[in-house]
Amino acid sequence: MNKLESWLNRTYKPNPQPWKRKVLFWVSVVLLLIVSIAGYLQYTLQYSGKGVLLLLGLFGFLGGTGFLVSLLGNDFWVAMILGRAGKS
Repeated sequence: MNKLESWLNRTYKPNPQPWKRKVLFWVSVVLLLIVSIAGYLQYTLQYSGKGVLLLLGLFGFLGGTGFLVSLLGNDFWVAMILGRAGKS
């Protein structure tokens, strides 16, 4: 663990659980699908201005980050993204 991970562990006390990786993966996939469909509709039908594209880019970035962390990240980072859910 590097300094950042040890500080995050002391401060936020994430709770790694085996189910969190699957939840993060599917939430990210659904978010990316919604962003892709909305981006396609925005591009083809030109519903509104550039503000919508900014929001789609932001949510696309968050979905992509969650997707990559769920596939490549260790359990510590998955628990950091999903928070303290499952803590008893």
